[in-house]
Amino acid sequence: DGPADITNIATVPGESDENPADTVSETDSANLICIGPPLVSVEKQVSVDGGQNWDDADGPDNLPSVVYDPDNPADIYYRFIVENVGTVDLVSVIVDDDELGIDQVEVGPIAAGADPVVIESGEISALFAEGRCDTVGEISNVVTVDGLSITNTKHTVTDPAIFECTGTPAIEIVKLVSSDGVSWDPFSVNAEPPSDAYY
Repeated sequence: DGPADITNIATVPGESDENPADTVSETDSANLICIGPPLVSVEKQVSVDGGQNWDDADGPDNLPSVVYDPDNPADIYYRFIVENVGTVDLVSVIVDDDELGIDQVEVGPIAAGADPVVIESGEISALFAEGRCDTVGEISNVVTVDGLSITNTKHTVTDPAIFECTGTPAIEIVKLVSSDGVSWDPFSVNAEPPSDAYY
């Protein structure tokens, strides 16, 4: 009914048909190890400044942002922080991130109580997303992590990372001029002095 080592011992006594006082006894044990469920956690982080600063970027507020440049779309870096938060070893830990093209990549095993595993583009090259900021708006994708115990029991977790590609600020002003308040011209008008001018 919980994680534990359970030992059960069977004892078989016997006696002789010819001499009941002549007895024998044999024992044998069986051990059962009950382990807890696997528990894995993942944090997907994003960097919009070349890996100098990292954000959890779960949203919806305070998302990291980068200016969209159609001629030179910004590169984005991602990383995963995976941790065994349970009491049993994870014999296999697999990550998937369809948007980045990461498919069934093994990053385990991870022992119970081990330090978190930080996975960056040096381990999985797809975590460097070249030209990722290729449109204005929020760009999100989700990592999925499966942690398996020795009993092949699986625990699955997900975590998103969201950043914002912002447009380049721009403003335009056109000043019009008119000598009669009816016809307007963006350049100049001819009028004989004295004359009113409208803008």
